[in-house]
Amino acid sequence: MKVSSSLSGVRFLLRKIYKLFSRSTRVKGPDLPKEIIYNILSRLPAECLVRCARDTQLRGITTSPSFVETHLRLATPVIAFSHDHSVCELHVKFIDKTAKKITKRNYYCLDGFYGSYNGFLLFRSPKVLYMCNPITEQNIEIPYAHICGIFFHPAYMEYTVLSVCPLTDGNFQVSLHGLLSDRQRAVSTFTHPPSNEKTPIILNGNLHWMVCDKAYKEANGVKADCSNSIVLCNMNSVNFSTIPHPGDQCGLRKKHNQMELMEMEGRLCFCDASLNRNIVIWILEDYEHRIWVKRHVIMVDPLTL
Repeated sequence: MKVSSSLSGVRFLLRKIYKLFSRSTRVKGPDLPKEIIYNILSRLPAECLVRCARDTQLRGITTSPSFVETHLRLATPVIAFSHDHSVCELHVKFIDKTAKKITKRNYYCLDGFYGSYNGFLLFRSPKVLYMCNPITEQNIEIPYAHICGIFFHPAYMEYTVLSVCPLTDGNFQVSLHGLLSDRQRAVSTFTHPPSNEKTPIILNGNLHWMVCDKAYKEANGVKADCSNSIVLCNMNSVNFSTIPHPGDQCGLRKKHNQMELMEMEGRLCFCDASLNRNIVIWILEDYEHRIWVKRHVIMVDPLTL
């Protein structure tokens, strides 16, 4: 296991942790191996890690990208759901099944819940995207202009905002904005804009969206073809590509806005709600060869008024 070099200055982690939760500091014992220190920290609840980060030596461990990834992989997922309490107030409730508790938070002057990524909550208003840390209750504001997703860039080692802006020639400009470096750079152009209605599905080093029919039609006069209905972006190279959605083609009336991508069982999932009485769910069983398998067909009875 690769461990950060900042561990070399840590002398007996239990003494540090004990000091956080006890008035007594008289704790003696041998030094712990680095692997055990890392393992202990990676299994602590997020609230405890915030307190551990007050120690300058432990902060170097708990804020490193490799540690954050390990901690998220081991953590028990927490369900968050929101509802509009008033025009300028959004209520969010977090359900922790392991701790058997529900935590309530209020967020003000926000239009709605956009998504989540690596434990961060994403909200948006007409002009600003808010990235909130529900543990520390810290948040940052990002100007909301054609934002299609936020991800951790493996090459630049920082959280990065991806924006797609229309050009006059029918193509779209792809730009990255590093949140740590505060640097914005145009990286490429592409023909098919991803939808910004929800955060992308991140799997196998790629971002996945449905195509944005509205933006494509405004730029080209017609909606995107079904053969280019799913948009992919490599997180490292930021190269874009498209693949067709599974099932029957839409025909003249494109219904990509009634289709949605999800993650199910660690695989890319496609949900087609464009049919009258059925919701069809497909699973991408073979990612490399793009082999989809129809997994579920859900019958939906028509509403009777």
